[in-house]
Amino acid sequence: MANAKLLILALLFLGMLGITGCPATLPPLGSPATIDRIQADHQGQSVRLVGTVTQRAMFLQGGAYQLQDESGSIWVLTQQPVPAVGDRLSIQGEITYDAIAVNGQELGEVYIDERDRQLAS
Repeated sequence: MANAKLLILALLFLGMLGITGCPATLPPLGSPATIDRIQADHQGQSVRLVGTVTQRAMFLQGGAYQLQDESGSIWVLTQQPVPAVGDRLSIQGEITYDAIAVNGQELGEVYIDERDRQLAS
């Protein structure tokens, strides 16, 4: 019985520290998140990111660009003109996850659907 109480207390303590394996929560929309915290479980949530454009791809309408911060990089889909490589941006967008099944395995990619963009200092 004492071991069970100790186990429950340990689990509660780990839960308060956020070490239980649950997806990382994102900061409030006004505060920028780091790219490494974005997960497929966050699909549909709005997020603000600050980073530098490292790659770009043009489409017939809009395009995509890769945004990088100190924690990683992510692709951003835009309907606006694609920013230049090297631009430092503050963006707001919706986290999107697309998956396909290949040989019984799910392969997917998390990206941002851009809603707003500004040059960052």
